[in-house]
Amino acid sequence: MIRGDVLFYDWDSDGTYDHSAIVVVYARDPDSRIKGVLQDQHTTDRKWAIWHLKPYNLNPLSTIIIAVRPQ
Repeated sequence: MIRGDVLFYDWDSDGTYDHSAIVVVYARDPDSRIKGVLQDQHTTDRKWAIWHLKPYNLNPLSTIIIAVRPQ
């Protein structure tokens, strides 16, 4: 993933996207301390959260994540 990619999250695997975020940087998540691709989001205001959101997601096993690169 690169900066500008859009991430779509389907929290309960029902085929409907419930959330989206933008990839912004490769660095260390300031809260979880996990290093990797980070995203910014607004639903729950997070700056530089690790892209898979596992430290923040109560149901990571039922979450589908799709990454899209705008043309």
